[in-house]
Amino acid sequence: MLEAARGERSEWMVRRISGEKALGDLSMRGLVLASWSFDASPAPEELPYPIVNASNSAGVREGVGNLLSDDVAVGRMAAEFFRRQGVTHLLVLGIAGKVVHEERFRGAVDHARYLGLKVQSFKHDFLGPATEMRSFVEYTDWIRELLSPELESMPLGAGIFCTNDWVGQQMLLLLQRHFPEHLDGSSILGVDNDADHETYYGTQLPALSSIEPAFREIGREAFHWLAAHPGPEGVEQMTGLNRRFPPLRVVERASTAAGSCADPLTARMIRWAWERLRREESVSVTEMARAHHLHVKTLERRFQEFTGGNAVDLIARMKLDLAKSLLRETALPIAEISARCGYSKQDVLSRALRAAEGCTPREYRGRVGSDE
Repeated sequence: MLEAARGERSEWMVRRISGEKALGDLSMRGLVLASWSFDASPAPEELPYPIVNASNSAGVREGVGNLLSDDVAVGRMAAEFFRRQGVTHLLVLGIAGKVVHEERFRGAVDHARYLGLKVQSFKHDFLGPATEMRSFVEYTDWIRELLSPELESMPLGAGIFCTNDWVGQQMLLLLQRHFPEHLDGSSILGVDNDADHETYYGTQLPALSSIEPAFREIGREAFHWLAAHPGPEGVEQMTGLNRRFPPLRVVERASTAAGSCADPLTARMIRWAWERLRREESVSVTEMARAHHLHVKTLERRFQEFTGGNAVDLIARMKLDLAKSLLRETALPIAEISARCGYSKQDVLSRALRAAEGCTPREYRGRVGSDE
């Protein structure tokens, strides 16, 4: 919405705020985008400006323009992603009591069952007795007690879909501390996660893969509607008009690198390769075997047994996936992306991308840029 307002040189004053204190600033004028939960702030009718809820987790609030995507489709995309990975068992974790999360939860559970996956599902507010907890570690231990029955009955190689990024990060930390075999062998997917860092509360974690809702498209459409229908009534009516936007794509990071492999050692080797690629370090089958104290032939047999393919092809796919991610999400020169992803020449990346996507790196960047 901000981009649309700036791009069209709108006379509207649009401010993005975060936090309830700023929301109560009665001197503000124009349109306010609230980027976080505001449950305890003044009621919309008490404020001199219309509010748009730009958070995908705060849910729906009456009297506010809620930027809502097709959240059932978000859940369906998660189920389809795991099915393509070869997952046969899916754990779906949802935040209870919030419309967007209930819809994502329902979409994932129903579609996964339709696709033939075995589904475990669990809903909770995930808040816990927060006032009694003195540290984040205590909270993680509480989550462990809450989810132990689900995790203890979940087979290795299962997929885990969390209806938002925060729960997904909790799951990564929980698995690292208490269920390391699942951290190695299970894929975790959140929603709209922008935490591409590997450190979470001082702990090294794989970055969380995520489903990306079409919030840029929703914001653009909402702005055009509000420009034609100004005032609080226009804001409130906007919610229904901006509800049918499907998610854009899955952004794959380290939390799905293992491909839900049921063998922890093979999954660990896959994650090892992914993390080295992201650090711009060399990756080869020989280096992988040496790092895990295996003979190359033993490694290849293991990959064939547990992934149905070979390590050489998997490394090639990872290199291309990383290159596509950098083409989508950065403005780096193509030659630099090629070098970062371990290609000897830019032409090698071009040939790999043409074989996979039917286009050159420049064409791919233009294509995904126009989709946004």
